[in-house]
Amino acid sequence: MQTHAVSSHHEVNFYRSNLAQQARQPAMEFIPMRALLLEGSPQTRATYEHIFKDLGFEDIEIAENFSEAFRHIEIKHEPFDLIVLDQCYWGDDKLSLKLCELIRSNPEYAHTAIVMLSNSCDSDEVEAAFRAGVDEFIPKYLHPLELKRLAWNAVFERRYTHPSF
Repeated sequence: MQTHAVSSHHEVNFYRSNLAQQARQPAMEFIPMRALLLEGSPQTRATYEHIFKDLGFEDIEIAENFSEAFRHIEIKHEPFDLIVLDQCYWGDDKLSLKLCELIRSNPEYAHTAIVMLSNSCDSDEVEAAFRAGVDEFIPKYLHPLELKRLAWNAVFERRYTHPSF
């Protein structure tokens, strides 16, 4: 029994010394994240803006209408890490789906997570959203912690598990 413990102790020390001799990896670099938010209600928009700042999004841009959102996406700078769409922002959920399809057709946005917020969770609407390229379909007025979790998971999965297109 004693021999096994000593042998195990020596093995641990051997691995520790080998690890100590290896070159240290540089610390992970912090990359500021960018988000585009499309939400009709100023109060809800302020709440979401606060939630996403808590998640580490330093640059949060807000679009007032469909054409402004499209301009934000087409500007030649770093793509957004997260785009949050209000399903019925313009009173027509088809516009949000069309915007999502346009985003997904742009190869620069292959690693951008798209979250769609909705007042209803009709199964046909959810299916249409996922077919258009949404990563998460989230009911509005979800608890802020749950919204943070779902949005962060969408960003992480899109960034690290989806192959480049």
